[in-house]
Amino acid sequence: MSSARRSLVSLLLGLGVLAFVGIACAGAGSGGSTGSGGATGNGGSTGTGGAKGGATGKGGATGTGGVVATGGTTGAGGSTTTGGTTGSGGTGNACVGCKLTISAECQSGGDTETIRAIVDVVDGTISALPLSGVTFRYWFVLGETADPPVLTIDYAQMFQGGVGITSQFVPVSPAVTGANEYLEVGFTSAAPTLTMFGDTGTIQLRFFGMNNNNSFDLDQSADYSYQPCGDASATTFVNAPTITGYINGVLAWGKEPK
Repeated sequence: MSSARRSLVSLLLGLGVLAFVGIACAGAGSGGSTGSGGATGNGGSTGTGGAKGGATGKGGATGTGGVVATGGTTGAGGSTTTGGTTGSGGTGNACVGCKLTISAECQSGGDTETIRAIVDVVDGTISALPLSGVTFRYWFVLGETADPPVLTIDYAQMFQGGVGITSQFVPVSPAVTGANEYLEVGFTSAAPTLTMFGDTGTIQLRFFGMNNNNSFDLDQSADYSYQPCGDASATTFVNAPTITGYINGVLAWGKEPK
C-alpha cells in the first residue's frame, strides 16, 4: 500500500474513533443528566394535605346538642293532681267502715216555734257498739228568745217513754256557720248494746222554747243539721253527716260546723 493510501486510511480511522468516542461520551454524559428528573419525587410532600382532612372529624362535637333532653323536668307539672283532695268532702254522705252512723228523715216546713227531728242510730260494723258510750248532736241557730230550750221525745222504738235517753242543750260560742247551739242526745248505762249493724230504730225528737216563743228558730232551713227533703221521701231515712255522732266523746260520724 502506498503511503498516501495509508495516510487516508489512518485519517478515516482517526475520524471514526473520534466520532465513536464523541458519541459515547455524549450519550453517557447526557443520560446522566436525565437522572435529575428524579427530583420530581419531592412531590410526595403533597401527602400532608391528608392531615387537613382528618381535622374535619372535629365536627362530631355537634353531638353535645343532646342536652336538650333536660326539658323532661316539665313533668313536675303533674303536681296539679293535688286538686283531687276536693274529694274528701265525700265523707259527708257515707262512711265505709265507720263504727257509728246517724241517719234521719228529711224535714220540711218553716215552723219558727218547734224543731222536729227523726233519727236512727246505727252500728256501722259487725262489732258490738254499747249505746252508753254514744252521743249525737243536732246543730241549730237559737233565735232571739229568753225561753230555755226544752226537749220532748215523742217516740223511741227501743226506749219506751224515752227512758234510757239523756239530753242537754249546749251554747256554741263563738257561733259557727249554721249554729249557735246544739242539742246533744245520749244514752244511760242501762241502754242496750248494738251488734251486727243493728240500730235503735226511730227516735222522734221535738224541741222548742219553754214558753213556745215563736222566735225559737227563725229559719230552720239555715240550721247546720237541717235535713232538706229534696227528692227524698219524707219517710225515708238517709245518712245525715250534719248530725254528728260520737263514741266516748270522740267524733265518729259526720263533720262539725266551722
